[in-house]
Amino acid sequence: MLSKKLFLLYAVLLSMLSASAQPFINEVRAFAKQDSIAKPPEGAILLIGSSSFTKWKDVGDYFPDKTIVNRAFGGSSLPHLIDYAEQIIFPYNPAQIIIYCGENDVASSKSITADTVLNRFKRLHALIRSRYPKVPIAFVSLKPSPVRVDFLSTVKETNRLISDFCKASTKTEFIDVFSPMLNPDGSFMEELFVSDRLHMNAKGYIIWKKIMEPYLVKTKVPEKKPVAAIKRPNIIWLSTEDMSPRIGAYGDMTVPTPNLDRLAKQGTRYTNVFTTAGVCAPSRNAIITGRIQTSNGGHNMRVLNNTYPEQTGLPKSYSAVLPSGVKHLGEYLRAEGYYCTNNAKTDYQFGETATFWDESSKKAHYRNRAKDQPFFAVFNCDLTHESQVWERAKRPLRVDPKLVKVPPIYPDTDSVRLDIARFYTNIAEMDEWIGEKISELEKEGLLENTIVMFWSDHGDGLPYVKREITDRGLRVPLIIRFPNNGEHKTDRGTTDQRLISSIDYAPTVLSLAGIKPPLNMQGRAFLGPYASKAKNQYIFAARDRVDSHYDRVRSVHDGRYQYVYNFFPELPRYMDLEYRKQQASMRDIIRLRDLGKLNATQMRWFQPKGTTEELYDVLNDPYQLNDLANNPAYTTVLNRFREVFNKWQKDVPDLGAIPEKQLLKQMWNDGDKPPVTADPLFVRSDNVVAIKCVTDGASIAYKLVGADGIVPQRWEVYIQPVALQKDQKIMAVAQRIGYLPSKVME
Repeated sequence: MLSKKLFLLYAVLLSMLSASAQPFINEVRAFAKQDSIAKPPEGAILLIGSSSFTKWKDVGDYFPDKTIVNRAFGGSSLPHLIDYAEQIIFPYNPAQIIIYCGENDVASSKSITADTVLNRFKRLHALIRSRYPKVPIAFVSLKPSPVRVDFLSTVKETNRLISDFCKASTKTEFIDVFSPMLNPDGSFMEELFVSDRLHMNAKGYIIWKKIMEPYLVKTKVPEKKPVAAIKRPNIIWLSTEDMSPRIGAYGDMTVPTPNLDRLAKQGTRYTNVFTTAGVCAPSRNAIITGRIQTSNGGHNMRVLNNTYPEQTGLPKSYSAVLPSGVKHLGEYLRAEGYYCTNNAKTDYQFGETATFWDESSKKAHYRNRAKDQPFFAVFNCDLTHESQVWERAKRPLRVDPKLVKVPPIYPDTDSVRLDIARFYTNIAEMDEWIGEKISELEKEGLLENTIVMFWSDHGDGLPYVKREITDRGLRVPLIIRFPNNGEHKTDRGTTDQRLISSIDYAPTVLSLAGIKPPLNMQGRAFLGPYASKAKNQYIFAARDRVDSHYDRVRSVHDGRYQYVYNFFPELPRYMDLEYRKQQASMRDIIRLRDLGKLNATQMRWFQPKGTTEELYDVLNDPYQLNDLANNPAYTTVLNRFREVFNKWQKDVPDLGAIPEKQLLKQMWNDGDKPPVTADPLFVRSDNVVAIKCVTDGASIAYKLVGADGIVPQRWEVYIQPVALQKDQKIMAVAQRIGYLPSKVME
């Protein structure tokens, strides 16, 4: 066993030494792997060189009538192209070779002269000519990078020397991009570059396209890969609010829930499902992005509508700015042809953009889709929301308050019993709503081609449950019913005990739709062709600001034990929020507290936590009253969770560590208001239009306007260049989530 470990260690060290001895070998190997999967066509235009080509990942959008193979790798200099010519040039039999390289040569040392770079280029040129005597070669001039102002004179001289060499060489062109990238007074055009002032944004590449286009040879028009005819299932989310698993299918018979019970008998009931927060907006932020809210900046409850500025000192409302590349679930589905509707709650901690939904309103419905178009529809029921306990107080009860079970965390009073009975009554009415939605699918003939997912956004809307990070605040029902004609048709009336986090919902929906979940989703698909082979061993949750009160608590759960880490152990678990005091039971609990009539169990909520770490055996302590963190018998368990928690904190960004005012400043790029998304840019090639935006992380939506001038009501998600018909116009808008939208451009 030891010899095997030593061998593996030796192999790793050998690999590391090999990589250091051969810079960029991993990038070159990646090209070879890419070619083994899909061999590039011969007779293409081959791009080689450094990062200005490497980062031009969408170069094909700029030249839609050209077949282009990009084999540039960032950081390279001309000797690297020579060293790897056998791997990055000669396998491709190109129709033309375009080179952008030499800028890193110049910047590597003050001792590197223009003559040095010229001689290196001559060596590369001779090497190419030895194998491809007639293939046209073009050298793109070194660009004026603002960050490399100290090397500008050498860059200019290098360009002059290589230009002269190209003029004297057969089938070799020099493409001057240097001069067009300067202002008339010779200063840098900073707007062409990203924040590092070295690499270009779309504005820079649009200049390159215009200048390079006349030099490019004709190639075969790129073949569009035929899209496989995939029969995608319809998917519907029936979400309810503020409800733990208090239905018959989960063993709670307090009130009849026949529709959900039938759904469970026809589908799969998941019994170890947890949200990432005990309150709606942070939880929904995580659900719709497939990422825990603390990594999105969506962890404070809430940021839209009311941040309680009198207490927090924040703007009354702001939209969280998601990390670049993080998208709303609906955008991924719409890009693949799904008709996406939301009826009607969002509460994702960020404002909507044009790419999210085809419809989002109280009237939104899958019925409005095109014929045979698959749909993803969200219907949200607010009947079980905390507020409905007092707002529906005068409606008839379906449960006798005398018969409800009062948990030990509550005093047994009339108002407590009445609120519990009211909550169960609201569950019964929600169940009828579920029945109506299922009936709609049956009447439309869609039930057997639709995956139905029922879930709640967090635990009960009752005191000491909602907003808590304990098991009862996070554990929720999840029922999934599959059509009776698909791969899951035998999964009827089954129970699944896998540990599932609500951040797993989004990647699972994508997987079921035949779409590979993006790498930036932290959740794991647990169904469909892209289901993760690895199962969750732990799930994580967080509590931060709630309304006007700050706290910072994190949780790790393995299905039996729950570990809680308190960053502010001096604070009580209870938050004195005005909103919750509209519940009669909450007022009664506070009254009894002030009279000294609560017992030790009930008073625990109001006392300082007093400890940084907590540990509970949820199986034997369902109300989490017995903290095992200081129990020597559980030291091994505590150490295991502590290690997992520390690794999670290290691996996944936790923006809760940043004070909210400072975080907002960071989101707004040190400004005092949300940034505005840059206007979309049109890259036109005959009748084909590509749309770009220089704002990092922005999504683009577009509309096509016909000769009749009628503007469609709905925006489409831009994913690739659009071919315009005669007399057709295009309009576009761009927006990064959390930024203000761009102007609509035509």
